Amino acid sequence: MKKIYEGSYCRGCFEKQIRIDRLEEENASLKRKLKYQERIKQEGYFGSSTPSSKKPFKENTKVEKEAKNGGGQKGHKGPGRTAILRTQAEDVEHHIVIFLYLI
Repeated sequence: MKKIYEGSYCRGCFEKQIRIDRLEEENASLKRKLKYQERIKQEGYFGSSTPSSKKPFKENTKVEKEAKNGGGQKGHKGPGRTAILRTQAEDVEHHIVIFLYLI
């Protein structure tokens, strides 16, 4: 933002005022950047709209929990369909899948 100076300035005072204005603009710009960085640090990289369950790093997670592997308990059979042999099946269908890659 350029300012128009009223009155008469000597050359030295005019140059000092221009320098002051430039430094004030730089100061305001740096304050905006700092405010933005502090907001990003507080909200996290993904912003405030990301649910906490989707954030990769949660502040209050204990180190021991982070080191654990996920998934079911060892030795427990999970739910799901069991595989059968082809000889036991009533009918076997074969499907052809074609992928098109457009470049």
